[in-house]
Amino acid sequence: MKAALFFVTVAAVSTRPALALDAAEVFEKASASVYAVRALDAQERPLRSGSAVQIGPETVVTSCHVLAKAQAVQVRRGNISYGAALEHADVERDLCILKAAGLVGQAATVAPASELRVGQRAFAITHPEKLALSLSDGLISGSLADGSDLPPIQTTAALAPGASGGGLFDERARLIGIVTLNVPRANLPPNVNFASPAQWIAEVPERAKVALAKRDSQPKSVRGAVAAGALPAPGSVWTYSLRDRVFPNRDRDFSVQLAKVDGWNVTEIVSSGGQQATYASNAHDLTFYPRSVNGEPVLELSPYLLAHLPQPRAPLPGSLQAYPSGVYADGWRMRVIEAKPEPVAVPAGRFEAVRVAVQGENPAINQPVMYGGSGMMGRDYRTQRFEFTAWYAAELGRYVQVRHRMFNRMGEEIGDELIQLTKFDLPAAPMQLKGQ
Repeated sequence: MKAALFFVTVAAVSTRPALALDAAEVFEKASASVYAVRALDAQERPLRSGSAVQIGPETVVTSCHVLAKAQAVQVRRGNISYGAALEHADVERDLCILKAAGLVGQAATVAPASELRVGQRAFAITHPEKLALSLSDGLISGSLADGSDLPPIQTTAALAPGASGGGLFDERARLIGIVTLNVPRANLPPNVNFASPAQWIAEVPERAKVALAKRDSQPKSVRGAVAAGALPAPGSVWTYSLRDRVFPNRDRDFSVQLAKVDGWNVTEIVSSGGQQATYASNAHDLTFYPRSVNGEPVLELSPYLLAHLPQPRAPLPGSLQAYPSGVYADGWRMRVIEAKPEPVAVPAGRFEAVRVAVQGENPAINQPVMYGGSGMMGRDYRTQRFEFTAWYAAELGRYVQVRHRMFNRMGEEIGDELIQLTKFDLPAAPMQLKGQ
């Protein structure tokens, strides 16, 4: 619930306030406290950008949504950047405080809330994407009452992408609020933007403390948990590590994002090493799905199995469909040999899971492999037999671990893959930021 913020509406007057500065003077004085913010992934690639306002020594405030899913954060101006860490997060009000070691600059002066007037001039100073520090001016055009889903300060100052987290200043270059583009725009005029009151910044540490205590008091099983017998919500992301004991050069990290759900039909985006691929499948099918992870083939067995079989028992209903293995996709004899509850510990945590084990063989792959017509040369890397075990966690809506062992016709092990969940982000879960 947003605290009420009251404005005094006054008739327009022709005289400017005492000590009022013009636009150039406001920019010259206030821009020293405004920075750019970049949210980075685990490989330090940009995820999104925004703006920030310095509020104290080595301390800036920005919009929390700019930092979502970030593994690292940079605060920068020009060619100089500073590593930053989250200190306090008030996710409800979308205000996050960062500590940036070595940051020197000028902290903004906060204007008293009692002096804010509808109709007064306001200046947004931000660091939009691909642009330098920018200024736009407008008016304080309105206020919103307690309980609104929109930030209380309404302004006609224009905002460009990347402005979120920047400052809204008055004619004396004092901070009025923190601007944001993270608002529902339906039925709103295009020239209306919003800011959170600068007075809220001082409340962030205590509100963050209360929010963390509330979150930690909740059982882990209900934080973002997927409902029994249901598919996860679109936007859910699971990140995995792929390790191969036989061929370590195949080791990869990859993520799967659930982009769309239509009945049992799901659309997923698999990302790894800067590459992305989109896959459509039916979550109700009992089958193996091939995925490409930065050039390496990976198999997934009905990733959302527990959505339609909450308590699977062997033998599973229906028969297993294709086991893709190079050009040898036909002739496989497969069976589910086990399906039972079993706890499992992975980098993402410890979960009460369901273990499903599958074995398969292909009698057709029993002839020596030919290389250029010269007969048997080298090792035979065709999979003739496999053992595939997957652990599914109902609360996460997907598998959390896979062990996939492959053998050739001579019984030699030609692959031993271990896929483990390293982290996850479910839309219903509280926002997780590095350092929180």
